[in-house]
Amino acid sequence: MKNLLLLLTTLGSFSFISAQTYDNSTYFINEIIPSPPNSSSTLVNHTDNTSVADHKFDADDTFEYFEFRGTPNATIDDGVYFIVVDGDGDDSDVGSNIGKVRDAIDLSGLTFGSNGILSIVANMTFEAGSVDQSGANIEGTKMTNPYAAALAASGANVITVELEGTPVWTDELDPEDGSLDTLNNFTSVSAVTNSIGYDGSINDQSSTYMLIKSTTGSPKDLIIDTDENGIIDDATAAPGADHLSWTIYDSVSILDDDDISSPEVGEFAYGQIIFVEILTDSDPFLNYDNTLSTVVTLQQYPMYIARFDGTTGYVGGTDWMAGRLNSNSFPEWQISTNEARNIPVSLTGTTVPLDTYGEPNITTNVLSITEQELTEDFSFFPNPTTNVINISSKNDIISSIEVVNITGQILIQKDSNLDVIDLTDFSTGLYYMNIYGDGAKITKAIVKN
Repeated sequence: MKNLLLLLTTLGSFSFISAQTYDNSTYFINEIIPSPPNSSSTLVNHTDNTSVADHKFDADDTFEYFEFRGTPNATIDDGVYFIVVDGDGDDSDVGSNIGKVRDAIDLSGLTFGSNGILSIVANMTFEAGSVDQSGANIEGTKMTNPYAAALAASGANVITVELEGTPVWTDELDPEDGSLDTLNNFTSVSAVTNSIGYDGSINDQSSTYMLIKSTTGSPKDLIIDTDENGIIDDATAAPGADHLSWTIYDSVSILDDDDISSPEVGEFAYGQIIFVEILTDSDPFLNYDNTLSTVVTLQQYPMYIARFDGTTGYVGGTDWMAGRLNSNSFPEWQISTNEARNIPVSLTGTTVPLDTYGEPNITTNVLSITEQELTEDFSFFPNPTTNVINISSKNDIISSIEVVNITGQILIQKDSNLDVIDLTDFSTGLYYMNIYGDGAKITKAIVKN
């Protein structure tokens, strides 16, 4: 892994002086699911129409999730957009689409909830002319996003975009049998309510996700990397371009590694942190600004990305968590059991709890000297556990312990009998243990199987 990271650093491009302004203090990407898994070979029916036969589901519509963080109850400035920048360097993109703003969702004038969270989801209604696999009319059939119930119980401001579209059926499971077994995508999609530029299916893997402020209107279809080097243009590369005046509030990239052979030209990332599907040792095709970005390599590109609550930086595992999701496990998505696909590894094999949607994420702590001493004094086992956690303190300096869920809700609080924590009645998933002692606090992830 060290050799791979060295390779990536060496291959990163060197930047010119940036014309954009970075403001990592106002608006943040809090939690996103931009590339939810399809149903694989499992046949499902996600609609409210029981007459629709079970089918393979390959569309992202209604399953994507976007969450942003800001000042509670504050109104977002005019000109603020959540954008998606294409970083896929396959041969069809060369010279035309690399660095192109594929999606621009207008957040102007929207407000954060009382907890400082804004969530965006979509529902889909099948429009006139829609038919099922057999050709029967299914106009009016609806798909509701799986996060709706959890969001209704949250303190977030929730923007639900009501969409209309026509389902496209294809033959995927056995292409030779001629049966329309897969809902592949939707066409003629339009927003009936909350027309903010979101059509239910944004550009995913090999993309950069940004919160930006534009002074020149919607940035959709702009090219921000005209010389295709993985660096946002400065005034030398693109004199007078609209994106020179952007304020960039937050940014994160997700890359796969499929564009590694000629005439493809690689993967391009513009985020301040980049989660990249692990590259082969001979791959010279990761293009990014190595004076700006942190690179995190995973065995597969993540489908779930979130900030730890309150963080503003770009360190994987400390400021950000990311993981691969298993098919058909929504809305409490199951995170892959393969440690190499997740960061931090404590996410491995856990689930995304319902109460994380529309609520602040768990907080991590940077260790002070005193906290380091507490860390060295403290040990616990087993982890994961099916029932109890045994705790040991070398110098008996632990004063109290809390167990919280991923939203920060306190589930256990103890200041005596600190040698054991009983999780027997807890649901399977990821929890955090806050340990207090000698004026310090540390947090450890624990997994209940």
